[in-house]
Amino acid sequence: MKKIIRAGVFETNSSSTHSLTLVDFEDFEKWKRGELLYSKWKGELIKAEEQKGKCAFCDDDEEDCEDDCDYDEDERLLTYTQFFDEADMETFDEVHTCKNGTRVVAFGYFGWDG
Repeated sequence: MKKIIRAGVFETNSSSTHSLTLVDFEDFEKWKRGELLYSKWKGELIKAEEQKGKCAFCDDDEEDCEDDCDYDEDERLLTYTQFFDEADMETFDEVHTCKNGTRVVAFGYFGWDG
């Protein structure tokens, strides 16, 4: 059996869905305050100010990308509240302290995809 590993992707052989994102504690707090937005497409937090008027999918100006990109409503940039309130699955966020004292937050969602 051949195994294929893709960078930044977690896969299982089941019908369940899993999402896990690790971020610096301070960035997570900035997201809660609205300074950052979560890009489901990129799997990262992005400065909210830099994204005004841009497509969440391709980073072009919204007016320029409407006909050119495959933008999907599910791939838009999300606030902290939108991420946790709009999830159709169970969500989590947990703070962890590394041995060197760095604090990180693991967050995401899980459940059945159907």
